[in-house]
Amino acid sequence: MRRSFVVIFLILGLGLIVWISLVAFRVLPIFPVSSPSTADEDMLRAEDIGLLLCDTAEGVSVLAVQAGSLAENMGVEPGDLVISLKGTSLSSAVQADTALLESAPLSMTLVRNGHRIEKQVSLPAHR
Repeated sequence: MRRSFVVIFLILGLGLIVWISLVAFRVLPIFPVSSPSTADEDMLRAEDIGLLLCDTAEGVSVLAVQAGSLAENMGVEPGDLVISLKGTSLSSAVQADTALLESAPLSMTLVRNGHRIEKQVSLPAHR
């Protein structure tokens, strides 16, 4: 009986180590941010402009910005809070994908270190 518990804990521990390694090497995302409704190839998503977003108690937070991406060129930084995207107020990361479907120039309102920042850039043709 005691051996079976040890074996189970070893298997679970090994599985946890593998999962952490896959996340650390960016094979698996920590928090999926796109909704099933945005899986269509013709739709622009937050990850397409280089953003990894997460819902937090303060709002929609930028977890990571991909190097060389549109978001990095706009000056978005990890830790920024995204207040609005394309004029749409955000209360969840999934809303970011919905806001990106509109064909207006990309505009963002961010909060960084307590200061409100406005960013805007023209979107390149998508796919």
